[in-house]
Amino acid sequence: ETFWGEGSNGERFRKCEVVFGAEIIHEIPHAAGVYGAITSMMTPNGVCVIVNGSSKQRYGIAEFQEMLAGDERLEWSVQDVDERLTVDMESLRENMLQLQLYIIRWK
Repeated sequence: ETFWGEGSNGERFRKCEVVFGAEIIHEIPHAAGVYGAITSMMTPNGVCVIVNGSSKQRYGIAEFQEMLAGDERLEWSVQDVDERLTVDMESLRENMLQLQLYIIRWK
């Protein structure tokens, strides 16, 4: 079955089974934009996977987590990404950037 959404400009778009993002929240206004994209683009059985810096290094993460926690339609989890998975990313480790993995689904 194909699920359709409608953008703010009236254009229709096809919803996604998987929504993926990496390092997309780093300012407070990004939180609402990413939350809106997830809730409008994800199909009823879809999943969203986001890898992003933690709230210690990225503005907007605390606000994003508040939005997720306040939406009773969603279930979500967040966990630290094991540094062994950041091979060839020495600059991240040198700057002590802790990446986190989010898994978000409809209940």
